[in-house]
Amino acid sequence: MFIARVITSVLSQNWICELKNMEELILSYNYLGLESLEYLSLFDNNFEGHFSIGLLANLSKNQQTSLARVSLLSVDNNQFTGKIGRGLRSLEYLYMLDISNINLTGVIPRWIGTLPSLYALLLSNNSLEGVIPVSLFTTENLKVLDLSANNLSGSMPPYLSSAYGPTLLLQDSTLSEVIPETLLTHLGDLVQLLALNLSHNNLSGVIPESFSRLGNMESLDLSFNQIQGRIPPQLTDVSSLAVFNFSYNNLSGVIPQGRQFNTFDTSYLGNPLFCGKPTNLSCDNNNNNNYTFQEPDNGVESYEITIDMISFYWSFAAAYVTILSPHSLLILLGAELGST
Repeated sequence: MFIARVITSVLSQNWICELKNMEELILSYNYLGLESLEYLSLFDNNFEGHFSIGLLANLSKNQQTSLARVSLLSVDNNQFTGKIGRGLRSLEYLYMLDISNINLTGVIPRWIGTLPSLYALLLSNNSLEGVIPVSLFTTENLKVLDLSANNLSGSMPPYLSSAYGPTLLLQDSTLSEVIPETLLTHLGDLVQLLALNLSHNNLSGVIPESFSRLGNMESLDLSFNQIQGRIPPQLTDVSSLAVFNFSYNNLSGVIPQGRQFNTFDTSYLGNPLFCGKPTNLSCDNNNNNNYTFQEPDNGVESYEITIDMISFYWSFAAAYVTILSPHSLLILLGAELGST
């Protein structure tokens, strides 16, 4: 098949996907200079092979292939392999990078946090390993970070940029050790933070009262960890909180009441030392020495994660609505909500 001298084309959901016996596709003699290309979306295909920003470099006899002005790059949900290559360092205008669920391996390079325009970095559902680069937490430009469902290790850094927000997702990342006390203190200072998900790690520590200063927080998920102590009653002052999940930790004491906290029934499961509503245990007669740990129900876990992710993506969309065009917003939502 020859497709020559094409200037503009949309191939999504097209007949080209039905050409199962096609052995050769020639795109030579086109204007694939791409110097003005801003949005490149290749998500939800069955592309295979080694992922590289130079994947278009071998399209012979085209004008110089350049992605230098790309601001939105989405290749999630494909069958690529490989590591995060240094070729991405040349994308100085890159605003959103979604390379989630494409079988990436290796470590997260330190330089990725230094991309000058990067606002959103989505690396979830890969096989990335090693520690999280400190640069991802100290940059003032990066506002959305999703590293969930990888093989990351180590502990959280003890400090974050005061400008960090609105979203931080690190669930199911096999992080370990105690949450540094200084980190918890700094989290309470991130007043721009809209969503925080540290679920499904081995984190321990206590919930600081400073979380009540997160006045813009819409989603907070610390479930499936080893967090101890009580839920600070001051959290009821965060009126914007729509998703709240502290299930399956080692929390104890009276569950705060008031406002939306009265509706978070399933958010307290798996903490047998809780008392008061919505549990059936009286705080006066609660016996902390005799209890049976409640194993998580897969149905409840799946439901909670689904609700949390839906809330996150709508919050994510809201953050973009004044920046990206409506067409690009649909691309972003299609890539992420389509995988839930």
